[in-house]
Amino acid sequence: MKKITSFFALILLCSSAFAQDSYYVRAGLGAGLSSSSFQVAPGFKKSNHESIVSGQTQLNFGYKFGKWQIETGVGYLLTGLSFVKSPGGGGCVVGPNPNNNTLLAVAVSGEAKYTITNPHLVVPLVASYKIHGCSKMSVSPGIGVEALYNFKGKMTTSNQAEAAVTTMDYTYNNLSAAVVLKLDIQYKVCKYFSVWCSPSYQNMVTSLTKKVEGDGMSRIYDRAFLVNAGVQYNLHCCHKSAGAKS
Repeated sequence: MKKITSFFALILLCSSAFAQDSYYVRAGLGAGLSSSSFQVAPGFKKSNHESIVSGQTQLNFGYKFGKWQIETGVGYLLTGLSFVKSPGGGGCVVGPNPNNNTLLAVAVSGEAKYTITNPHLVVPLVASYKIHGCSKMSVSPGIGVEALYNFKGKMTTSNQAEAAVTTMDYTYNNLSAAVVLKLDIQYKVCKYFSVWCSPSYQNMVTSLTKKVEGDGMSRIYDRAFLVNAGVQYNLHCCHKSAGAKS
């Protein structure tokens, strides 16, 4: 008898959970910092450079079932890094030779700061679990993966002498993958609309650039810490029973 009672209690519990199922659409913007690590040998990475300001836009679609939610969509992500090369770092610029009309490689007279920006088209797949919730507020940590389509990066420098000859010779992989960790904080304004804020950490697990023998920067893994915020539209159309709250 106890087993039968427990079985029906479990059915009722599941029914109550699925009565709260719903879909949602959310849009948002984000800003934060990004940097990179260079793999110079198998199993060895270095990160002796600075972060830059980065950003993200996204339009995602999600499905809630009980305390779980799954989300995917499309977004634009800008990552990158900066580093400083001292005058003794082997840098040079190409300038006129005063003795004839040929070109001459001359040493850089001052240090040069370089900034590399890498734009990506991002498709995430993230699962989240609600650890706190009330009638208005909810908190849900999540984990997932991202597929990134990489556009050509851009390099700029603060040294005017080098700016004219600064190039990006690295060959980018068309696709790369990243892991993402996030904390979704949501406030329900009304039945259909919510506002949300979501700190996230994204880290590439495949190289942004193709491997080049002897080049320590040819295997680059971008990472970013961003804070995203936006609005969400809730579609209450799935298995909603009378009196159930979503």
